[in-house]
Amino acid sequence: MEYTNPIGLALTVPLHLQGTETTASLAIQSPERPNDVFFLSYLYGPGADLASEEVADSYEAWLREGLGAIGPRKERVEIPGGVAVFYERAPETPGSVVAWSLRSIGDLAAGLVGISGGETFERDDFLALSKSLAPAPRSNPENLSHDWKWSESNTDSMAGFSMAIERTYRLAPDGSFSSWGRAIGGTAAVGLDSGTEVDTVGVWAGDDRRLILLTNSSITAWDYYQQDGSMLLTDEQGGKTLWRG
Repeated sequence: MEYTNPIGLALTVPLHLQGTETTASLAIQSPERPNDVFFLSYLYGPGADLASEEVADSYEAWLREGLGAIGPRKERVEIPGGVAVFYERAPETPGSVVAWSLRSIGDLAAGLVGISGGETFERDDFLALSKSLAPAPRSNPENLSHDWKWSESNTDSMAGFSMAIERTYRLAPDGSFSSWGRAIGGTAAVGLDSGTEVDTVGVWAGDDRRLILLTNSSITAWDYYQQDGSMLLTDEQGGKTLWRG
């Protein structure tokens, strides 16, 4: 399987493994080892020292927050452009993080995360795939390169209070993005205007069906449907958001 992610990554999955695409990532399994899964992970990380303990500790904390249990560290392996770290399986946990890798690929810190519910783990396959992850051209379609706005409003007639919130996403042609919010509202006696200030920056990519926003601490991805200057975004849990151009 030849896999390409529009954020700028490519991976060849060998024939003895199976790859399943999600909106933002790729899950890889062996039919003979259904308890093991590797999935593609990446963050915006230009110039990050991926060999440093500070980066390792931060990434481990980020994984623990998102995926739960991680056991004690067992082994650290240097790989081209980065590092792979292996762990003991967390006790009494059906499936836990047992490995991760990160490599500098362009302005990305990218690699794999390994989860296992078994007593052993396919270390060799994990390392080979981590080393073979390669750069690819980033896709920034012109139809997505705009300022997009999301808004909502709330009114409490009993309290005489109303509030409108708007967030702007600026997807630049060079693949960078910035975002900022503004809140306006109040009561007849007291008004509120938060003003605007950029609070999120990173890179973006997309193709004819999906949009990915990437920062140094988050991956946000949607499938989208675009029509008449608006874009309906659907996340992987089925939640929907409407952006207007």
